[in-house]
Amino acid sequence: MLRRELYIGHLVWNRSRFIKVPGTNKRVARPRPKSEWRIVERPELRIVTDNLWQAVQARQATLQRLYGGQRQGLLNRSASSGNLMTGFLKCGLCGANLVIVTGRRRRHAMYGCPQHFYRGACANDLRLRQDYLERQLLSELQVAMLQPEVIDYTLREFQSHLAAARVYAAQDQERAQERKKTLEEQLQRLTAAVAESGHSSFLLQAIAEREGELAEVERLRAAAGDSVNQDQDELRRFALEQLSALPELLSADVGRARAELAQHVTQITMTPAQANGTQHYFCQGDWNLLGPTKAEDVRMVAGGGFEPPTFGL
Repeated sequence: MLRRELYIGHLVWNRSRFIKVPGTNKRVARPRPKSEWRIVERPELRIVTDNLWQAVQARQATLQRLYGGQRQGLLNRSASSGNLMTGFLKCGLCGANLVIVTGRRRRHAMYGCPQHFYRGACANDLRLRQDYLERQLLSELQVAMLQPEVIDYTLREFQSHLAAARVYAAQDQERAQERKKTLEEQLQRLTAAVAESGHSSFLLQAIAEREGELAEVERLRAAAGDSVNQDQDELRRFALEQLSALPELLSADVGRARAELAQHVTQITMTPAQANGTQHYFCQGDWNLLGPTKAEDVRMVAGGGFEPPTFGL
């Protein structure tokens, strides 16, 4: 559904051909090269804007690159996991994805290296409680996201989308104004017909329908008047409030949060280390918070490990 080009007004056919299976009456489909496809522009069939279509395709490409499996359109278990950080955390010794490896009689879910705990093929035997790990990583991300340059970038991006929304809103207002004028003209003609020949159920119903639609058009025009106009200071306050509640926002919808994180972080390397007789993880990763073309990313390094002596036990 997310890849159907008909939604942007492209009618495509001749994608495949059917070949008869020798010795049977069966015919099987085989894909044709793209050069043989037939594509016809049908703008009247469009129901999705180009900006929205491109955004969806970019998201699909990102998820496919990070989690792509053998079958197109499907994601592997990391992408569909209910654990926020699964798929992002890499073992610093063997490169495997850290996963939940909770042992028996454990009250808390714990991240660990599956190559060690399931196969014995990696020396990384350090397990880490899921809630501690995610809280620490999100606190690092929150600090990075509250930097002034990140806030400014976020507001610039929002203003860009807001400007596009204003254009669409203006176009909607023009169409609504045209529809309002048409309805008013139709009502005048219907009212004149009633005055000339007397009322009938058909005319009265037609008048009622147009009056109802006219009222709805006027309501929508009034509601849309200031819907895309926002004060800059108000937007900044809203952004700060939302970013200050980052852990709660991400935990509210894990699937959506994972998809958003995938656009800003490739991987977080978790390297086991030891200091003063206590095991901990050295965590390092790049948060790309300033857009895909930004040369310098915000670097998150938790070089001192995750503090509590019992954290890795």
